[in-house]
Amino acid sequence: MRILLHTCLLLLAAACTSPEQLYQQERAEEIASAPAQVDSFTATRIATLPPTLQRYLEASGYLNRPIAWQADIRWEKSYLKLGFGKEWGEMTTQQFNSVQPLARLAYMDFLSMPMSGRDRYSGGEGEMKGKLFNRFTLVDGAGRAHSQSALITVFAEFMLLPGYLLQDYVSWEELRPGVVRGKLRHGDFLVVGDFYFDENGLFKRFETDDRYYDMGKGRYKKMPFKVFVDGYQESEGLQIPKSVRALWVLEEEGAFEYFRGRIAGIDFLP
Repeated sequence: MRILLHTCLLLLAAACTSPEQLYQQERAEEIASAPAQVDSFTATRIATLPPTLQRYLEASGYLNRPIAWQADIRWEKSYLKLGFGKEWGEMTTQQFNSVQPLARLAYMDFLSMPMSGRDRYSGGEGEMKGKLFNRFTLVDGAGRAHSQSALITVFAEFMLLPGYLLQDYVSWEELRPGVVRGKLRHGDFLVVGDFYFDENGLFKRFETDDRYYDMGKGRYKKMPFKVFVDGYQESEGLQIPKSVRALWVLEEEGAFEYFRGRIAGIDFLP
């Protein structure tokens, strides 16, 4: 009886936990599991990468700097469309990325409605939780399609935390100067994406056909997915992305841009 009561209390506490509380708890857990190792982006360390990625690290200012395993992405502005033809909704967004272990957490709070959500990829699984008034569950996304899509989101953000580039779970192929194909194997997933760079060596676009679009009613279908970096900014000697947008290419509607954001800064954690 005592065990049953304890289990019920844990389930009730989980149900009452807000998306922001969940985000903060999970962020603390990921930070605690980071490796205690020191490494740097030396010319020798990055020599096995394709020339385009080596050029990116040098052009962005990472060469001869320590490799950060985790980072907080500070969003100045962020906007989301909840569906094709919907209006833009402004959000406040908190985000945490980890190289080792590979993980991504994001907390989003809409300013125009009493809705908030937490998006997570960790341990080979993805999950989305969305609540109304921080109490009533509106979104509870999980499963293989959602997990693969969450992993793709991390993949698209590799250049925000370039320690990702050197990990054993990703392999690279230079298709031509300025275009690199990555193959990311994590957990039960193998996903492929192409990274495009401009004439200055800076990352400008990510494309993949391996992300699942939510068709509604529990149906998912792979659709072309793209992420664009429209501008850069200087931050402590580094060139980091400033304006970012993401879109789907849908079969009937065409391009559906659903996310826009402006990054205020990246706080790299040791």
